[in-house]
Amino acid sequence: MFELVIVPLDGSEDSARALGPALKVARALASPLHLVTFAAADENAEGIRAAHRARLASLPGNRRVDTVIHVEQPAGPDAPLLETWLDDWPGALVVMATHGRGRSAAVLGSVATDVIRHRSGPVLLIGPAVRPERFEVDAPMLIPLDGTPEAERIMPIAEAWAIVFHNDLELMQVVRPAVAAAFQARTPEILFETAYLQRIAAKAEAALGRLPNYDTFHEDHAGPAIVHRAAQLGAGLVAMSTHGLTGSARLLHGSVMAEVAHRSACPVLTVRPPAIR
Repeated sequence: MFELVIVPLDGSEDSARALGPALKVARALASPLHLVTFAAADENAEGIRAAHRARLASLPGNRRVDTVIHVEQPAGPDAPLLETWLDDWPGALVVMATHGRGRSAAVLGSVATDVIRHRSGPVLLIGPAVRPERFEVDAPMLIPLDGTPEAERIMPIAEAWAIVFHNDLELMQVVRPAVAAAFQARTPEILFETAYLQRIAAKAEAALGRLPNYDTFHEDHAGPAIVHRAAQLGAGLVAMSTHGLTGSARLLHGSVMAEVAHRSACPVLTVRPPAIR
């Protein structure tokens, strides 16, 4: 599924929170685990490698994973940043911890935001509310959708994950009560909400061989509704695109994904639509 798993580290305890989940994914896939740190030219590269090896040694199961530690020391101010370095690994899953301050980009931290906006492949975000030791690759997965192709871009990735790890899937959409009432007043005979999720669930069933659960929630704010439903479901993962708009029923966009990553007790598997830069 992923040819390797990459964890960017900056030496902090916060960034190291991604190691446990990344190790579990790499072990389950029998994929190599690559740790990458960008260090100043005067920093001790071998000391950094030793520190990373010590962190890994404290985690269970690390001996069964082939691990490579990159300590990149740029020669000057024009050297490539992390997101550019990652271009050399298009088939990798990037697993990284996020910071928890404020909203939008501040929730993710500037490095995570830059990686997500630059990278076309999936990123697994370990937010500040996640307890990394509780993450399991085969736990139920919640997939928020909003009726747009941008939001639905997460589906092939979520389906591939579920095929490999046998996750139970639940699709959800959040519709503002006023929007739902307006649609029902105009076309009371059409179950427009159910029809949309039924269509996506049927496509997923063709790929998975089983029909995902699905439901619509009438809430004014998508982020809290997604976080609440993930907790109710006991989800181990929320899978969602970084951007999706639906006009009057607009639900998912960058700030919603950031809010979910900030508040959710489980990691967020995300990907950006190709047009977003």
